[in-house]
Amino acid sequence: MSTKDNIVKKVKQNRELLSGSSRLIVLRIGGMALSYLFTLLISRYYGSSVLGLFAMMNVVLLVSVLITRGGMDILFLRQVSASKSETDDATIRTVYSGIVTKQLVVGAVVSIGLFFMAPWLAETVFDTPSMSTVFRMAALAVIPMAVNTLHSEGFRARKMLFPYIALSRGWHFALASVGIIMLWLTETEDALFFFMIYFAAVVMTALIGTLQWNRPLSNRFSGFDLSGWRSTLSASTPMLLSSSMFLVMSWTDTFMLGVYESPDQVGGYHVAVKISNLITIVLFGINGITAPKLSSTFTAGDRSLFKQTVTSSASLSFMLSLPIITAIILFRTPLIALFGAEMIFAGTALILLSIGQFINGSCGSVMNILQMTHNQVIGQNILLFAGALNILLNYLLIPRYGIEGAAIATACSTAFWNIASVIAVRVKLKVWSIPFSYKFISGIRHLLNR
Repeated sequence: MSTKDNIVKKVKQNRELLSGSSRLIVLRIGGMALSYLFTLLISRYYGSSVLGLFAMMNVVLLVSVLITRGGMDILFLRQVSASKSETDDATIRTVYSGIVTKQLVVGAVVSIGLFFMAPWLAETVFDTPSMSTVFRMAALAVIPMAVNTLHSEGFRARKMLFPYIALSRGWHFALASVGIIMLWLTETEDALFFFMIYFAAVVMTALIGTLQWNRPLSNRFSGFDLSGWRSTLSASTPMLLSSSMFLVMSWTDTFMLGVYESPDQVGGYHVAVKISNLITIVLFGINGITAPKLSSTFTAGDRSLFKQTVTSSASLSFMLSLPIITAIILFRTPLIALFGAEMIFAGTALILLSIGQFINGSCGSVMNILQMTHNQVIGQNILLFAGALNILLNYLLIPRYGIEGAAIATACSTAFWNIASVIAVRVKLKVWSIPFSYKFISGIRHLLNR
């Protein structure tokens, strides 16, 4: 291929990536806006204490959902992304039916376990006996949330961006926000009603996703299927372990703050995490476009397009994330004060968390690259080490430094797994997932050769 053809191909690839990512980023902003509205309504109407209790409950719920998902949603994403024909559609229906059946079985066991463990979690772990009823209600939301994640990943693989965002980031926040406004209008101050509304919103979202996915004949559930447990679990378990470590790094800080600190402190830290996550808007949008593309180009053996997707996504993520972290650091106090003036103590934690997220964005879609190229075991090992590092740092730093210690632990472990993954991608796939990698590395080589 000529140099001119290469340039044309790269320009076309960048344009497609930017266009697709832009659409997803816009939708992601909409989903995050609903999430921030939801958090704002909780903090304004109920205060930082109830917000902290919600964050603690969310940790328990997400762990339960993670076990129920079993990495099968990521496996489903990879298989749907690779489907090209009607024959493949028939296979996808079979795979979908099998995964749903397995999630229902595992989810039932997990939900029953959570229901009976609720008093112990509330009284012994979090020293908040009133949370026992909330944890028992959360048990009823485990299966709906897991199945909803499966459907959202299916839509992501089909490049159907609106249902993907609506199911993963939109509907349950929108419905729950409407519920909180109704509680405010009726002057219902009992926080238990808020939790009931949230869980109802989760169930309703799962019903919407199920109806949407099963509408086309090519997607439709074909019956319960308990066969193939061993093959499914052998393929999905590495992805489960990777997802587990992401959860560890995302929520260990909140969990341990719930053990060592008051709900008010947890609530302020939760707001800092939410604001720092603004930086992930860009990477989320790029990941949503590149995950199916990475899988399809790698499977098709299109090495040139695969490398171009990797390097373009890292450069684009860096350029778009830089102004966001700058704005967050400069305006951190008024940003936090929007959720309540009593939470501005979380300003330093916000800076630390934002630095970690910026490093995450600057390294591109490294974990997606490993998962979509059948190198998920390498990613799993990196995340296992990073998760252990995160737990250790939280254990050492939170008792002494509080929420700042939690922020340091999270930022350091985030930086570690991203940098380690960049090196792994380079070693295994011979491509750099860092901003402007080819120009940057060529420049260094030029200087060294002078």
